[in-house]
Amino acid sequence: MSQTAAQRLLRNDPRTTEAASSEPDLLPLRVAEALLAVLGSREKVLAFYRSGAGHAVLTGEALILLGGRGPQRVPRPLTIVKPAHGARRRVDVSVEGRSVGLWGSRVDASGELLERAGKPAPDALAEDPRTAAVAGGEAITLPAEHRRLLLDVLGPDEVVRSVYHSGWGYAVLTGEGLVLLRNLVTPTAARAPLPLRIVRRAHGLLATVDVLVDGRTYKLHGSKLDPRGEALESVGEVVVPGPAAPRPGVRRPEAAWIRRHPVLTSAAVVGVLVAGVNAGRGGEPAVRAASPGPTAEASVVVPDFEGSGLRAAATRAGLSPWRAVSVADASSAHRPVEATATGWQVCFQSPSREERVRPSGVTLTLYAVPEREECPARLRGPRLVVMPDLVGERYRHVARALDDLGLHRTDLFHTYTGKPLGDSGREPADWTVCRQTPQPDTRVEAGAQIDLWLIGPGDPCEKPSPQPDPTPDPTPKPKPKSKPRPTPGAQSDAKPVPRPQPSYGGGGGSGGSGTGGSSGTGGTTGGGPAGVGFGQACAPVGATATTADGRPAKCFMGKDGRARWGYNSG
Repeated sequence: MSQTAAQRLLRNDPRTTEAASSEPDLLPLRVAEALLAVLGSREKVLAFYRSGAGHAVLTGEALILLGGRGPQRVPRPLTIVKPAHGARRRVDVSVEGRSVGLWGSRVDASGELLERAGKPAPDALAEDPRTAAVAGGEAITLPAEHRRLLLDVLGPDEVVRSVYHSGWGYAVLTGEGLVLLRNLVTPTAARAPLPLRIVRRAHGLLATVDVLVDGRTYKLHGSKLDPRGEALESVGEVVVPGPAAPRPGVRRPEAAWIRRHPVLTSAAVVGVLVAGVNAGRGGEPAVRAASPGPTAEASVVVPDFEGSGLRAAATRAGLSPWRAVSVADASSAHRPVEATATGWQVCFQSPSREERVRPSGVTLTLYAVPEREECPARLRGPRLVVMPDLVGERYRHVARALDDLGLHRTDLFHTYTGKPLGDSGREPADWTVCRQTPQPDTRVEAGAQIDLWLIGPGDPCEKPSPQPDPTPDPTPKPKPKSKPRPTPGAQSDAKPVPRPQPSYGGGGGSGGSGTGGSSGTGGTTGGGPAGVGFGQACAPVGATATTADGRPAKCFMGKDGRARWGYNSG
């Protein structure tokens, strides 16, 4: 099951994680944020509770009430007005003189943590001698506000004899009369002096005694000290109540009898008419029939209130003599609704439009939902909300908006990887929504599954394309070394074969030969032979010669220790 934004917030905070992990249904997101704001840095939450329409948490230092007026701290030890009682094991705690009921904790289902965190409140009735007898003997427990009011209205020597239930209030019998404690929210007191006016003695399984006070009948029962109502009857007298002015919407008994006996009514009317005619014929003046009572109320067509604003519709309905005008939630959420509330629209009505009714006998009920919601398909159907456009919004604002709409089931995913963010432990409050399901402007039921894809602060929703790695330049293949071409006149390992030199002169063969040899030797050391090549081996060092193209050459000693022909520059 997916976690709500409030669950993630509380279960990731070390001050609330232990208690929050055991509670299936925690606080709304705004209430959770308010709680974390008022908790001390080392204050640890022990348990979560429900309290009326709000919530409460118990810490090691105080009880924190989380209601419409904001967080309220009640330091420990608490004042326990009433220990755990009822099927919900509710514990009543005194807060600024009023009683606050706490229940619904999974960690403290029995209420023992609350009881150990406080001490019983002193019983003002038990300590006061005027009420000490009923405090110890009666099973009825008066709320704290009613106790204070009773002690204020009692006389200095007025002793309480018994306590009774009276509808939504209470009644107290004293030695001087009856004290009625009415209105649970803002208690008020009314007195009835002795003797009491008893309309009906004890009757029924509860031995209820009907007492008439200021024209209104109160049914008293439930006293442990006076279980059969004998104490009430002993200080009263049985009376027959006279006709009371009819209340709006309540028909008089005569009208009810006429409606139930139409035949007898018709016969009576005919008899009266015949008697009047006969009396006129006898010479006596006929008696004019008495003017009838108020004419029967005419039926009206019910107006159409559907689609109107609730406040305007309730105001318009108040112009007709309806027995009452009530408002209610049109959805299955059963939220409390006030007729003066703004921002609500009417979806259904009862009686339906164009129906013909008598308003004084009918209660008009207007069924409405907040204007930001769609009307349900049927009365008491599931809430329908329009999915807002969340793309581009920060998640902290999105979570609040979804919580206000009743959309608590939210799963979060990373936009790039698609992996759930709940498992990473990161708090995505400042992340941005990139995608959503359902799409904007879609009608969804409250409680529907919402999926959001988020991206971290500063990152784009579109995943950037990866930059390609630069392609390395191919390694050049080594070029094959070219074989050197032989240079004309270059030196070779083979010794050059001397070219035959022409002989000059006319001597004999031997003489010419010998002369030619001498001439060759002398030419090498002197003018030198022609046709040598630069770089060829030569000898001796310093000898001169001429190359094949006619340039002067000289025999030099090289660095490698070998003599070679070189250019003779001078």
